[in-house]
Amino acid sequence: MTDSTSSFPEDSSNFYSFGARRIGRYLAKLGMPIPDEDAVRKELLNRFEGVDYLAAKRLLEKEDSADWHTVVAGEVDSDLSGFSVQAARTFVDGLAAVLGICDRERIFPSAIDRLPDGIRLRVHDKTFAEIRRMYFEPYQPRHRERVHSALKGIRTRGENERMVARLRSLPGFASINFELDQDSRTEPYGFLLVPFPANWATAMMSAMVSLGLPVKRHIAQELVAQLFGAGNWQHLVANDGEARVWATPFAVAKSETDTTSWRYYRTVGESVWAFGKTLESWNGKPLLIDSCRSATLSDGLYVATALVESPRDHDREGLPFSTPVDIIEPEDSDDCYPLARQAAALLDAGGDPMAALGWSGDFSRNMLSANVRLGSTGDRTLQLGAWWLRVFDAHQRAYLSLEQFDADGTRMKADSIPLYKTTLRHDAENNILTVLGDYDREDVATIPNVSTEQIEQLRLMVSEPADNPSAPAYWGQGDIRGEWPPLPN
Repeated sequence: MTDSTSSFPEDSSNFYSFGARRIGRYLAKLGMPIPDEDAVRKELLNRFEGVDYLAAKRLLEKEDSADWHTVVAGEVDSDLSGFSVQAARTFVDGLAAVLGICDRERIFPSAIDRLPDGIRLRVHDKTFAEIRRMYFEPYQPRHRERVHSALKGIRTRGENERMVARLRSLPGFASINFELDQDSRTEPYGFLLVPFPANWATAMMSAMVSLGLPVKRHIAQELVAQLFGAGNWQHLVANDGEARVWATPFAVAKSETDTTSWRYYRTVGESVWAFGKTLESWNGKPLLIDSCRSATLSDGLYVATALVESPRDHDREGLPFSTPVDIIEPEDSDDCYPLARQAAALLDAGGDPMAALGWSGDFSRNMLSANVRLGSTGDRTLQLGAWWLRVFDAHQRAYLSLEQFDADGTRMKADSIPLYKTTLRHDAENNILTVLGDYDREDVATIPNVSTEQIEQLRLMVSEPADNPSAPAYWGQGDIRGEWPPLPN
């Protein structure tokens, strides 16, 4: 494995360890003392976050290959419903993520409508989701730099007063009150409020001081390049200033529900500037800012307002805010991406994408296809009337999934339990299957009208796979019981 950004998986801590190692090597080349690698990693953890790595990764790309799209939920309740808007780097990314949600939540659209800038997925007459091109406001690098300059060096904890004072230097913020929650930290702590190269150099200088090795800014810049796997500082910042999204897009809006009014920006600096301009032109009831934060693992700076007359009311509908747009990521990319690419190709060719996605009016067929993509082939899936059971592997264990549907195909109940803790008991006289979890302590399901033939199918389905001879499955007296150790690493 090489020490480069391509070796640092996103959402992992790898870049800290690799970066600490590269920093040690660079200091050795300069003839400087080499600090303990764990100590370096600790200082990096205190000042840099995954969002910094992601921003650096985007900055190092030779060209911005993203074609950003929005994913917006419709009336059909799903995992999408918890977000006003999500962003996808490409149309295929967005569609693959939506397809994964369809599979997991058993939502099988009946039609796909073409839109001028995307598609709408429908379940009969209800919209499930829309995927549309994201249109950015004209790029304003001067506005970005003004905000960067104002917030340079500010960390996420212990700096509320300095942060507010800096924001007041920007248009729109000077005359508005701030009522932020009391910070438990009384001194600067945590990662950077805003990720950008000059800020990374400032943070690195601070880290080196804490390690007892103060360095000049030009050395800190090269150490930042080492942290993010770049050849040198000039390589890292070569694309700085271009109109591209770094970690995530940002939006300024006055309504969480009216997503058509959202205005999108490539960088947090442009978004904060536009938010200030929104405050300047505000002619409604008096406002105050009660949220200005970038929590650990977040995608960026979020600033929101409340009414002066009701500052603790968190209903922000109709009030301006600036927010990072959540990135939607496909969970089952290996299986959903090929489908998404086929559907996108059909759309480009003027065809019907439903032909690629394979959804039909046959609920059983849709379920079987979805289960295969979720890792449960036909011999690991069984329908028992209104119930569907399947076995799947996760976290190096075998699990049993149970789902109950009504006559319209709406899921009424869903549960997944570790198979080694599961008891499947068959009452042959009354044809009733009882499913118990947590070593018989939890009633999971009671399924009527289960035949002996179906029980034999179930017995085979939960039997230990032939390629996993860790221990034989065994059956209790008069019941079906699958119980074996975790799958091997």
